[in-house]
Amino acid sequence: MDSNGTELKRIEALEARINQLAKDKSQLQLNSDLINGLKQSEGLEDMAFQITSQLMENLGGANITLFYSIKNRWYQIDAFRKKRTFENQPEQAILNAIQAGEITIIDEPTETFIRQELLITPYRDGLDWIVPLLL
Repeated sequence: MDSNGTELKRIEALEARINQLAKDKSQLQLNSDLINGLKQSEGLEDMAFQITSQLMENLGGANITLFYSIKNRWYQIDAFRKKRTFENQPEQAILNAIQAGEITIIDEPTETFIRQELLITPYRDGLDWIVPLLL
């Protein structure tokens, strides 16, 4: 193999390594920010709020909602401290995402995921994503 081919492979390997290191750094920074935010929280509700606001700060978005369950009762809190309690389980899409441990995108508005018309034209067709947070 000629030296140009070897150099090209070496450069591609270094670029892949740089990309992986950047992803790892981002994940570590997110974890660090979450932990620092959680250290300051008092009580479960404040902890849930800290998680949503830290995720919104780090990942972006118009809002982030956290669903959690305690003794078969489900709770919801968002980054603006809007709260809701479910007597029954939340929507099936939420349960499916948690069970599968995979990101789910909601295509159509539902009872929980009501499309908000965003004022900024490029973002008018925003998406609702369900991202299971595995602790």
